[in-house]
Amino acid sequence: MASDRAAVFGRDEQLARLDRVCGAGSLLVLRGRAGEGKSALLAAAEAGWRRRDARVLSVRAPDGVGAVDMTDRKSVV
Repeated sequence: MASDRAAVFGRDEQLARLDRVCGAGSLLVLRGRAGEGKSALLAAAEAGWRRRDARVLSVRAPDGVGAVDMTDRKSVV
């Protein structure tokens, strides 16, 4: 995972926290201001999970969409 972590230098604790909270059947919504490194952090975490043969579904909001309202989501299929 060293090459993945290189893309997010200094964020080992955040990667470790993602590993702790994302177990089987987890849903993660990562939010924050533009340019904070959300995409890089998630890409590094996702690469590690895939190497451990975890099933990962990654969905991103379309360009130009400021936020996706997740309040009505009951399940993900």
